Amino acid sequence: MFKQRMIIMVLLSIILMGCQDNADNEDSKRELLEVESKYDHSANEVIEQDTNVGVYISERSYSLPITKLKVLLENKGKTAIEYDNSIYLDTFQDGGWVQIPYNDELDFSMEAFELKPGETFEQAIVIENLNYELTEGEYRIRKSIQVGTENITIADKFEIEN
Repeated sequence: MFKQRMIIMVLLSIILMGCQDNADNEDSKRELLEVESKYDHSANEVIEQDTNVGVYISERSYSLPITKLKVLLENKGKTAIEYDNSIYLDTFQDGGWVQIPYNDELDFSMEAFELKPGETFEQAIVIENLNYELTEGEYRIRKSIQVGTENITIADKFEIEN
């Protein structure tokens, strides 16, 4: 009787260890990124005094495969804002936002543009320009704008489903 219990205990231990290894393998399929975003709590709109500007992703939920993400920067305020071509994509990983890198070939011009009151600017993130394979999860687009002398980062969240 004692031998049977010992054999059952050993078999259960082996089975449990095997299940644990499979969970580790599933996590290793997901590429871990290293550059944490310092913009953890960015909102998608800034509304204060004469400023009313927002960044919006065209869809709240996407299904794989995705070729590009359409982003709108909209100025609904009374004052002009400035922006440049740079736009970033972050993924929510291990409890925090992490920036997804672009391919080495992609460079943003640092040319400044003005977005006047009532104007909208449309921009796209082309997925093939990313140095990362998108998977299911929570993501956000992030854009910096300048209002007067203040540099502000705004971001909008979306999900990718399989």
